[in-house]
Amino acid sequence: SIKEAHLEIIHNNFKGPKISIISNASMLIEWKGKRLITDPWIEGPSVFGSWIQYPPNRIKVSDLPKIDAIWISHEHSDHLHPETLSKFDKNIPVYVPKLQGDRLGQIVKRFGFKDVLSMNSFESFNIADTIEAISFKSASFWNDAILFLRTGEFTLLNFNDAGINRNVKNKIDKVDLISASFSQSASAYPSNWTHIDDITKNKMMDDRNIGMLKVLKQMVKLFHARFLLPIASFNALWLPEHFKYERTKKRNSLNDILNYFKDENVKVLDLLPGESWSGDNSISRREDREKYFNDEFRYKFLKEEFKNNKHKNFIPLKFDIQHEDIKKYFLAFSNTDLARYIGQMELCL
Repeated sequence: SIKEAHLEIIHNNFKGPKISIISNASMLIEWKGKRLITDPWIEGPSVFGSWIQYPPNRIKVSDLPKIDAIWISHEHSDHLHPETLSKFDKNIPVYVPKLQGDRLGQIVKRFGFKDVLSMNSFESFNIADTIEAISFKSASFWNDAILFLRTGEFTLLNFNDAGINRNVKNKIDKVDLISASFSQSASAYPSNWTHIDDITKNKMMDDRNIGMLKVLKQMVKLFHARFLLPIASFNALWLPEHFKYERTKKRNSLNDILNYFKDENVKVLDLLPGESWSGDNSISRREDREKYFNDEFRYKFLKEEFKNNKHKNFIPLKFDIQHEDIKKYFLAFSNTDLARYIGQMELCL
């Protein structure tokens, strides 16, 4: 049972789910006629219009098969994406981690979803009847979450970009597949910092990239995973004023992951958005995949994408936040884990 204190579920012969990468951290997990989609950022840019999906999948919400459940890990807009969510049937159950007084659940309800289920950390749930799940809070004080799934005898632990929480080991010993972010995000950091030189910036980026590879290896070894699925790093800066940062930032690629793990006892599932892996270990590839590994193609694509400007209505141009809005936002954290973590501090607004 998934409710046992310690799970050891791994098999030499298994039939797992079909897993498709939709975009960035969005996976479509299909099992026994049921479909769960995670962190659906599909249509339009995110992060105040500055991030776009790359490589593009060219899929719309209307192109998806019938969705039985949605999982949203945290509030960042490349995971909680209002424009994408507005296009889903509001009767679809949405599962979220219960964090900071259920802020995330309340936000999703305001989007119009009628069936929002907030999951306590370490508590077992059934998603879409055939999929069992446990949510785990991030080990940091950020509002993020890790998701464990079991489909039949196959187990998956989605770290997303929440990092390692070693307390998960107290509940789960082994899993078949781990999914996690593999590179720094589309942020301009540290390229946009003006007080450090280029040599220092490059060293910072190199250190961070190798650090993320080491974290992936720790995850694989800690949970004895047989498969590693890199996700949550398929994004790019596309606004003209940010383009110089897109050119100078350094990121891990899927090929870097393959090379790093070539001598390890784990199979890397190097899927791009638009590609799928089935539990019988077969992979469906997109025919045009190789061009997306070319930097010059990426730069040309991003320029043309902005020039076409299909998503202009998704870019916020009006920022009218008032002092009282900021005050209300921070006071909402009263009596939360975050407030207790920080301790007694005086906020001057």
